[in-house]
Amino acid sequence: TDAEDALLPNLRANAAAVGAAGTVEVAQLNWSTAPRELRERHGGAFDLLLASDLVYSSGCVEGLLGTAAALLRPGGRLRMCYPHGRHGQQAFLEALEGAGWAFAPPARLPPALLEGCAHQGSEEEARAHAFYLLDATRPPGADVAEGEHVEAKVALYRNGFTVNGGPLRALDDPANASFLQDMARGAAPRELGPRGQVSVEMVDKRGE
Repeated sequence: TDAEDALLPNLRANAAAVGAAGTVEVAQLNWSTAPRELRERHGGAFDLLLASDLVYSSGCVEGLLGTAAALLRPGGRLRMCYPHGRHGQQAFLEALEGAGWAFAPPARLPPALLEGCAHQGSEEEARAHAFYLLDATRPPGADVAEGEHVEAKVALYRNGFTVNGGPLRALDDPANASFLQDMARGAAPRELGPRGQVSVEMVDKRGE
């Protein structure tokens, strides 16, 4: 959610309504929070962020971009659905491009997916209101400011590794090849930030 506490009870009720109350955690997400605090508060960096209709004005672009970069690991994906004509969405796309995120032109969702939704109604209404899907990939070091020092703990297991207690990343995943190559050369992985601004502590847990 955004920083509005009043929305949390409604989100919990929605989770309960679809039978996900025991598996979905509802929490406040403030886009102005510093990147390191965001990762600590929400459990590290993730492979995938799902978002829906978040950009209401160009004024929120900087905060949203920083939050997405902080909560995604390099190579992680942001998938955002949004309606046509939302003010600020084009500014967000331009900001992503300027920050080095990779994405294709957002694809329009088939109107049939929206038929029967409470907020869309009839087939005619669904076709009249276009929705688009953005699929963007986070670049290395996207949330590290110039001069900022980053400390990372990498735990190596027999079948993968974790970064700062995040999700297990497979050793044979091509998306992790660059990270592992940098570590093998004794260099700080480029995805963690600019060279000279990153310190890495390696913990060998392959015997566990």
